[in-house]
Amino acid sequence: NYVSIADATYYDTPVTITFTPKFASSKLVIFAQCQTRSNGGYGFSGYLKRDGSYVNPSQQRNSLDFYYKGETLNHHNEIRIFTSVSANNTTATTFTLGITPYGGTGEFNYGWGSNYIQVWEIGA
Repeated sequence: NYVSIADATYYDTPVTITFTPKFASSKLVIFAQCQTRSNGGYGFSGYLKRDGSYVNPSQQRNSLDFYYKGETLNHHNEIRIFTSVSANNTTATTFTLGITPYGGTGEFNYGWGSNYIQVWEIGA
């Protein structure tokens, strides 16, 4: 199962997690991963949102993760993002992994591979 994504379209995947920090002063370390497939595109970029807003500078292509595959068609790849943010409060916050194809169409892959987000809280 795949979701087709047009070139330069920012697609928020269904890969999300809602996390409630224990301390407002904590640092949150986030690792996110999803499977993609390039169909004529040169690569993929990944981004992260927190409660609907981009985790800076992830709204810019090639910021948190960028994979360049060249001209090979039908190429599968894992987008991986590793970053950290300040907790700032102790209310629930939702992180969403997003992807955008570069230079052609691509797909988000439901069919195989790992799609997940992990959050670690480092208390201060």
